Amino acid sequence: MTTTTAAILSCEPTTLVFNERDRLACLYVIVDGRTDPRVVDVLLAGHAGCDRAELDWQLVERPRSMLIGLELGHVCDDPEAGTLRLRLVFDVDRDADALQHLAATEALVVGTRKYGSFANTVCAFGVDGNAVRRVVEAARRELAASAAVARTA
Repeated sequence: MTTTTAAILSCEPTTLVFNERDRLACLYVIVDGRTDPRVVDVLLAGHAGCDRAELDWQLVERPRSMLIGLELGHVCDDPEAGTLRLRLVFDVDRDADALQHLAATEALVVGTRKYGSFANTVCAFGVDGNAVRRVVEAARRELAASAAVARTA
C-alpha cells in the first residue's frame, strides 16, 4: 500500500455543476499534483463504482493547534487502485469552516487545479459526516485540555 501526502493549496465549500444540470454541494480541495506524481495517480485511479473512501483519522498535536489527517483510498475491485492512498491534512482551527462544510455535505472533491480548468485531474470521495464531526470535537477537547495543562504548569 502506498500513501502519498498531498499539499493542500486551497479548499473551499462550493457547489460544482456537471452535465449542465447536475449539482454537487461539496468541499473542493486543490492539491499540489506537480511535486509528487503519485498524487495524480491516486486521482486518476477513481472510476465508476469506486466513489467511496476509507478514512483514517489521526490527531497530531503542535503548539496551540491540532491537525487532522484524512486518508483517502479507493474501495473497488481494481487491485492497483486499491493500493493507492492520498493523505490530506487539515488544521482544526484554520480549516474549521471547510471541515464543517465537509461534515454537512459528506462530499469531497479533490483536484489539481481550479474546477473546470484545462488539464485538471479530479476525483470525488464520499465522506462520513458524523466521523468528521466526532474527530473535530475530539481534537478541540484535546487541544483545550492541552492548553489547560500548559496554563497550570
